[in-house]
Amino acid sequence: MRTLSSNRVLLSGVGIAAIALASLSDAEAGRRRRCCPRPARGCVAPACCCVVLPNCASPGAVAPAHAAPADAAPSEAAPQEYAPPTEPPADAPEPPVEAPAPAATPAESAAAPAAEAQEAEWVTLNNGENFDGWKINENPDSWRIEDGAFVAQGERSHLFFVADETPFENFELKVDCLTKPNSNGGIYFHTRFQERGWPRYGHEAQVNNSYANDPKKSGSLYGVVDVLEQHIPDDEWWTETITVRGGHITIMLNDKVVVDYEEPADKPAFSNDFERRRGSGTFALQAHDPGSTVYYKNIRVRRLP
Repeated sequence: MRTLSSNRVLLSGVGIAAIALASLSDAEAGRRRRCCPRPARGCVAPACCCVVLPNCASPGAVAPAHAAPADAAPSEAAPQEYAPPTEPPADAPEPPVEAPAPAATPAESAAAPAAEAQEAEWVTLNNGENFDGWKINENPDSWRIEDGAFVAQGERSHLFFVADETPFENFELKVDCLTKPNSNGGIYFHTRFQERGWPRYGHEAQVNNSYANDPKKSGSLYGVVDVLEQHIPDDEWWTETITVRGGHITIMLNDKVVVDYEEPADKPAFSNDFERRRGSGTFALQAHDPGSTVYYKNIRVRRLP
């Protein structure tokens, strides 16, 4: 509104100047025009389009912006009418303004590319033909290979993955499992090879659907978060997925999350015999007892940042 008012004032000034000039004698009008022989360069408003010369007989006189040169006929000096900008109607709707898309936070922008860059590809840990890359600690007769799967059946024994010397810390591990009725087994992570006994280090994800002597069912984070409900029937393959990101541990049976656990950073060891806390290390599969038969196959892992 301030700009529009100024334009109206300027227009009024131009009109008054034109009327005054028309009422003068030809000689007086010529003298007034000689005070402003040309418009000022770069002029954008009518009131400033006049240069007053120092030898002007009437200092401060203002000629119309479109005044003709001194030698032109008086009829050629008629000013052109200035048209100020018009305002839109008061009831005109405002143009719609599209809301900008939400910008990613600095943390999201920095974390997403880093995670993609550091997240490794899936790696298969067993070849389905032999025990290459794996090491049995005790009672090697408790293990065999059948239809591409490790089969655990016999006296206590554990099969450790030893092909990668870099410890696993953050990872996603998938193992296809099948149990026969009344069978017990397990998948260890963050553990270390030991010659005999139940693994001391790391955690065990339970593999047990109907074993009568232990109520901790498949998917349990053994002795820490125990699953007491049976989710998987015997004689049926399922995928057990273990994911570790820092202190966050999840265990899934097929697509169902049965454990979602955040481990305290200062968690003490469970006992002198079993740590049952996170760290870093390798994986191991369990042959529990002669009456249990458990199949493990399609063992694959990827490291996480």
